[in-house]
Amino acid sequence: GLRAAKLAGYGSTRRTMANISEYEKTWREMSSSHWDQAMYENASFFNRHQVSNTDFIARHAVVNSRGKPIVGVEVGTGTGKFLKIVLEEHPSLFKRLIGVDFNPNFIETARKAVPDADFTLGDCRELKNVLNDNYSEDMQDSFKVVFSVNNTHGILPEKVRDDINKAMADTTSDSGMIIIGLWNGNSFGDAVQHFYAQNDHLCGSLQGASFDWDECKMVTASNYTTKWTKPEELGKMIDESWNVLDVVSSGPMLLIAAKPKNTKVQDNASGEAGAETEYYYDTEDASRFYQNFWGGENVHIGLYDNLEEPNESKDLETVFKASDKSLTRLLDHVYDHMGGLKIRRAMDMGSCYGGCAREMAQRFACEVLCVDMSKVENDINRERTLEAGLEKLVKIP
Repeated sequence: GLRAAKLAGYGSTRRTMANISEYEKTWREMSSSHWDQAMYENASFFNRHQVSNTDFIARHAVVNSRGKPIVGVEVGTGTGKFLKIVLEEHPSLFKRLIGVDFNPNFIETARKAVPDADFTLGDCRELKNVLNDNYSEDMQDSFKVVFSVNNTHGILPEKVRDDINKAMADTTSDSGMIIIGLWNGNSFGDAVQHFYAQNDHLCGSLQGASFDWDECKMVTASNYTTKWTKPEELGKMIDESWNVLDVVSSGPMLLIAAKPKNTKVQDNASGEAGAETEYYYDTEDASRFYQNFWGGENVHIGLYDNLEEPNESKDLETVFKASDKSLTRLLDHVYDHMGGLKIRRAMDMGSCYGGCAREMAQRFACEVLCVDMSKVENDINRERTLEAGLEKLVKIP
């Protein structure tokens, strides 16, 4: 019985190694054009979701790096197209962007297509050694964001995935974090119809393919294998040494942010909250909303009493008037409580675009110090203050 058990174990190991060998052969030899056509061209099923992936990575990089220079590392970078999108969406966020893949065709294509990123041929199971051998200076005193997106983790054999998970944790253990992008099993049927059936150059014909609909798994006759992960299965895809920070479902994507549990980071919840708030107010969407829809110059809850009835053509004008009115009421209140004393200096905390500070400087002829954590808002404040000729009274550090 013991001998039979050993033989059974040996047979299982041989099958596992054979599966890994077939997987490696498939992906080492895949052409760059087949991958690009499926993922990034021909109105790809995933194209419209790539920007949300980059935003998820950027947000967590900003929140967790705490001012350190950020090095981004993509595991299984393919032809580098995702790093190109990262650079387009967040051009100044990363000190360096690095893509690692074991397919020489992919790496050659990536180096030509995305010259502003670095690409290295290597085995991601040895990720830390690959990075230290090629980018040792960048690895020191930087915050490493190591990410695997577009379901790279979902097509890896289990043994390979476990080894890469450990390598990602080892790479980020001193200072860094891990981002995983998986394809959501709840969208598997939709993807079979609208992605795989349209991209037989990637996965082979679906004729003769094997489907496990409960497990959201497909194996085609050409041995292309994919596994889509249901939200309740996430624990199987990550390493037990990771501390999961965030999980987001975005279209057909599941996005996970994690840190190794032994990572050497300062426990500072307020610091993380502050960094996340700063990131939010610096985004283009937030800036556009507050400037164009919520008060513009004065971002306040407006006072609408005694204003004319809003109508469709004047809705925004009414909002701006209401915001101005709330500021006037606030400054009247301040003046009434000063008891005739002259206001010489004031501080506007959360000064935003400086509307309140400039109004105070003009009304009370006082010096106003603006305090705001958003670089975007401070830059706009400086510009408007110069235009108003109030730069000697309104100070924006």
